[in-house]
Amino acid sequence: MAGPRTAASVLFIESNQRIKTIMAERTWSEQLFERYCQDKGIPFERIPEAETKTPDYRLKVANVEIVVEVKECGCIPEPGKDGADEPGKQVRQKITDAGKQIRAYAKSKYPAMLVLYDFEGRLLYRDDIKVAMYGAYTVRRTVPRQYDPSISGRAERMHGGGRKMTKDTNTSISAVAALWMNSPTDIQLHVCHNEHAAVPIEPSILKQYGIPQT
Repeated sequence: MAGPRTAASVLFIESNQRIKTIMAERTWSEQLFERYCQDKGIPFERIPEAETKTPDYRLKVANVEIVVEVKECGCIPEPGKDGADEPGKQVRQKITDAGKQIRAYAKSKYPAMLVLYDFEGRLLYRDDIKVAMYGAYTVRRTVPRQYDPSISGRAERMHGGGRKMTKDTNTSISAVAALWMNSPTDIQLHVCHNEHAAVPIEPSILKQYGIPQT
């Protein structure tokens, strides 16, 4: 037979229930992001929900407030399946989904980061983030007007169509980051900066926490 509940035991039970309720309101990717911030010692706070959609978090580092939206990407399709041959497709959609709420909240005053939970870092491996931001990789070859076998021409690797980041579009998103988990004790984040951002994130701010960046 259980003994009477003490004030301390009641407080413990109520605290556990509150924690469970809070965690139930978080997506798996948000829980991982919070754990990452805690492990790295990055100060963060949840942005209260409002009538209009808002980003998920505020990071406060080096006297700079960074707005963060966390989203999940589905598994990358296997070769031969729908969407497998279109690198960056999922990321482009997530940029579109997050753009309006980030733009409405940041209002060109705060740097903002879109964090994508992407299952084992495959978005980085496939270069999906860079392709979504700046367009598919394209090779442009120039050849002389008059054929000359001694001249092979010049090939230039560049980004082509399908870009979501330009000097006129999605400038409110300062960076897109990939979040993944190698193991329960090894959560990783890699940040890809937007070269067209209206309010960039200073790389040195993230470097102090050992966060890889491109």
